[in-house]
Amino acid sequence: MTCRWRRMVLSRRYCAGRGRPNRLRVRRKGSLLMHIARFAVVAALFMGTVVLFLAPEPASAQVTTGTLRGTVRGDDGAPIAEAEVTLINEATGDIRSATTGADGGFAFTNLQVGGPYHVTANFAGFKPSEEKGIMLSANRTRDVALALHLSEEVIEITGTAVARNTSNRTVVTAAEIDELPSVNRDPRDVVRRNPEVTVEGGARALSIGGANNRYNSITIDGVREDDDFGLNASGYPTRRSPIALSAVQELTVDTSPFDVRYGKFLGGNVNIITKSGTNEFKGSLVGTYSSDSFLGSKSGNRKINVDYRDFRYGVTVGGPVIKDKLFFLASIEGLNSTTPIDAGPNGSTASTVVTQVSPDDMAMVQQIAKDVYGFDPGVPSQSGKERDLKLLGKLDLTLNKDQRGSVIYQRTGGNSIQVGNTATQSLLPLSSNWYDARDTLNMFTGRWASDWSDQLSTVAEANVKLVSSRVPSLNGNNFMAAIINTGAANQPGGQGSIRLGPDPSRHANRLDNDVIHTKGEANYLLGANLLTGGVEYERTYIDNLFIQNALGTASYASPTAFANKTPTQIVYANSTTLNPEDAAANWHVGLWTAYLQDQFKLTPDLTLQGGLRFEMYQTGSRPPRNQNFVNRYGFENNGSLNGRNILEPRLGISWLPLENLNVRAGAGLYSGGTPAVWMSNNYTNDGTRTFSVTNRTASVINGFNGRDIPQAILDAVKNGAGNGNVDVLDPDFKIPSVWKIGAGADYFLDIPGTGEYGKSLELRGNYTLTKVRSGVNWMDLRRNLAILPNNIPIGNTPDGRPLYDPNFNTARGFDMELTNDSRGYGNVASVVVQKAFPFGLFASASYAYTNTQEVSPGTSSVSTSNYGIVAVVDPNHPDLAVSNYERRHRFTGALEYSDTLVNRIVEAVGSEAPADVKRMKTSFGVFMESRSGQPYSWTFSGATAAGGTDNTGQTLSRIFGEDSSIASRNRELFFVPQESRTCMDTFTSGCDVVLKGITKDEFNTFLSRTGLDAYRGKISPRNAFYGPRYNRVDVRLAQDLPTPIAGQRGRFVIDIENFGNLLSHNWGLFRQVAFPYYTLRSANPTQGPSTTDLLLSVWRLSIGVMYDF
Repeated sequence: MTCRWRRMVLSRRYCAGRGRPNRLRVRRKGSLLMHIARFAVVAALFMGTVVLFLAPEPASAQVTTGTLRGTVRGDDGAPIAEAEVTLINEATGDIRSATTGADGGFAFTNLQVGGPYHVTANFAGFKPSEEKGIMLSANRTRDVALALHLSEEVIEITGTAVARNTSNRTVVTAAEIDELPSVNRDPRDVVRRNPEVTVEGGARALSIGGANNRYNSITIDGVREDDDFGLNASGYPTRRSPIALSAVQELTVDTSPFDVRYGKFLGGNVNIITKSGTNEFKGSLVGTYSSDSFLGSKSGNRKINVDYRDFRYGVTVGGPVIKDKLFFLASIEGLNSTTPIDAGPNGSTASTVVTQVSPDDMAMVQQIAKDVYGFDPGVPSQSGKERDLKLLGKLDLTLNKDQRGSVIYQRTGGNSIQVGNTATQSLLPLSSNWYDARDTLNMFTGRWASDWSDQLSTVAEANVKLVSSRVPSLNGNNFMAAIINTGAANQPGGQGSIRLGPDPSRHANRLDNDVIHTKGEANYLLGANLLTGGVEYERTYIDNLFIQNALGTASYASPTAFANKTPTQIVYANSTTLNPEDAAANWHVGLWTAYLQDQFKLTPDLTLQGGLRFEMYQTGSRPPRNQNFVNRYGFENNGSLNGRNILEPRLGISWLPLENLNVRAGAGLYSGGTPAVWMSNNYTNDGTRTFSVTNRTASVINGFNGRDIPQAILDAVKNGAGNGNVDVLDPDFKIPSVWKIGAGADYFLDIPGTGEYGKSLELRGNYTLTKVRSGVNWMDLRRNLAILPNNIPIGNTPDGRPLYDPNFNTARGFDMELTNDSRGYGNVASVVVQKAFPFGLFASASYAYTNTQEVSPGTSSVSTSNYGIVAVVDPNHPDLAVSNYERRHRFTGALEYSDTLVNRIVEAVGSEAPADVKRMKTSFGVFMESRSGQPYSWTFSGATAAGGTDNTGQTLSRIFGEDSSIASRNRELFFVPQESRTCMDTFTSGCDVVLKGITKDEFNTFLSRTGLDAYRGKISPRNAFYGPRYNRVDVRLAQDLPTPIAGQRGRFVIDIENFGNLLSHNWGLFRQVAFPYYTLRSANPTQGPSTTDLLLSVWRLSIGVMYDF
């Protein structure tokens, strides 16, 4: 007799002649070919979605939830259909249920990150199978395999599930964050755990995989909170982190997620999930303090003495409003700080010593500004008051087991004192040249998730982000910017200069950047296929007033010229109506995004994930049309992103050949991530509403009082409509994009013969190839434009570069085109080893190798800066070179140790500690990193006829055919002559270079010491040289304190940043060539070009108290 089966339903019968049930068997409804066919039709379905939603920046709410997917099988491994699966979030009481399909599969999507979760499978006649203690991470699919048995006991399966992922990622939980040193209480201190990430400099710029720090995406609870306009090197839309560290539940760094739900980045994604309330009231209090008393006083042979204080405070609390239904979380964190900016003239004890400016020259300039101009120029060194306040409010609602929602409000506001022109060996900015950068963020988010059946779930969300940025100058915006040369023309190392008055880029500067974003997504389980599809729309509104030199910028050959009111030139720009507000850029841009993806379980151990993402830009805003531009070049200047689109395929593979080994690989196209300000420049600089004048006529500019712009210059601006500098989009511009191809493995193993000490050693390896598909570059269309007089080359320089007419118009102006360049690539390989030991120690070590090549580093928000501060041979076509952001080798290590040491000590002396003392833990955490130095270049500097420093750029302008405002940046790469073609003092036949002020022997020694001699007879390449390696150790010491209530925890915490400098003043030095990472000269040939940032090179300590309840 045979056993019969009902269609789709597993029926259990006794067979004739037997006293026990048959072994379970199941008839599969579909075949492997059917599953493959489903996977194949995703592309066709996606195109249908595109047709539905074709219409009109960038939408990219990243993934905030986890997925739990599994299979229920019988004793013989056959899948069981219509088994009931229940999932419980033990923290919130949220219960979800599903019924297995014909293949025994089930899936729970849109799950809250964290846990613990408890999953149970039930089927009539079988005892339940369950797994407990499941913790979920964002955008990770957790696989569980539940086996139903006929035996009487409940089978508990724990610790066997493996998280599937197809790409390289680092996940850091709240518990781990709690043990890591972080003086600044900033998520960037956490992301350093990923070996492919660097965080460095005063701005703490974040680079992932050697990519531009502006190319990353930072999301908080699924909402982009990166600096989408592109002004902050930090990558944040605010001065500091927009979220309190104590509110973070989980932080993930993903270099290349092969998932179509991710977008708007070319580098990597940092995904932050905030905590949620649970059925228990929980919270934390924190207060930390640091000051100059807790600051190192010496780095190398240099001493530091600054006024510094830093007080941080915060509270986070969450719990139930209605048990199992409604939960709240509230967080507040504040900062009161006095932050030093410490520079000074030669001979001073300042952190940055400007060797080319003497104390007498500085004092003379300060006195002249007060006596002659009635203006307070400020000082070179002082501490500024800074504030910051972060607020977060969150409500989570479980309406029933199928309907859940959340509402989030976030506000962050703060300021920081910034220097527009950083002090160098030759440049000294006074405090009137500084500005107070103030940013305010308001964020509103609503999200609703629904389970419509065991197969179908959806999520809908909407959010609004409002960002306001203001940058008032410290001493007011009612005076010119002045550049005063100091020192003798022939002094070693060249002349110095002093800057005072409002920074030219803050003369007329205002930004409001508002974003509205909506999203709808559905997940459908179809047998072995988990289908995900979604549509997003984001609309960005920008109000940007930005006119450089709107108060006038005057250059003076000496302090005496400054006193006599005889500038060498005045640069002035304004609206042609002379009202700056008339030149504000008010525009908007939208982005439609549609995506479709299939996560297909080809076998229980092999999962394929593939899909398509489509993005299309929409805008009704165009820059004003400029007929003069059209006449010059034959195409329109008012192009926009409207209608430009890109289709991004993604494919990922996760294979578990062993229970504890995940082998992954993937490939995909990624787009976006480039700052909106690069497009906004086209709306600001249309050449019709603004005009810039550079006037060097003595009869016009002599007598300038620093406030009243000469009438002739005002008239020139008013009459300049249509003739101004223009920013324009290449008519054939393509959305920036890169290909990423990656492979790696995650392996957990037990070392035989070592017992508990050798269990769960984790090894991770990863390789990512990035190839630029459509990069960005800036070109000056006026370069070599034949219709302009004296604007084409008349010959060549000795190194082969074009040589221009001595009568070249150094105030020619420019028309900057944002265009594409397909060159550029990156190779990044990394390995991580980590292990948790049973006696309370966690240890990890990692290494990353990075080799990245780029054309344009894109370091600025302004087109002329992006064009003008990259070292070049051919200005319009920069060479492919080592990236500014590459750190070739990076080693990291971390140690975390926790134990009840106080109780051990008490027991060691023969006593017994009270119960609360027995629980007290002593913790120790260390983070170490060692990374390669900053790449840099050697370039030319211009000199006046008298041998002084040419800060106006006219000398190099006439040689290389650049507008003087560009040439003054001294960015032409250095030519290294053959020794036989180098002459002393005077030119003779056969010479390429004439040396003045330096002997041949000194010059040869200089070339040998710097490595430039390797390029004899050639132009030295961009970024072919590297600064010193940087080494740093951060330490946290924490001691639990007695608490009156069991289950609560108080701690005294000490964080020490750059601990090596505390041990030796020669350790922990941060040395590099100053931005923009090319160097002109040293004060003498025996000095290297790298300078030490003293404030970043000394140890810093903070003390704090934390209380968890």
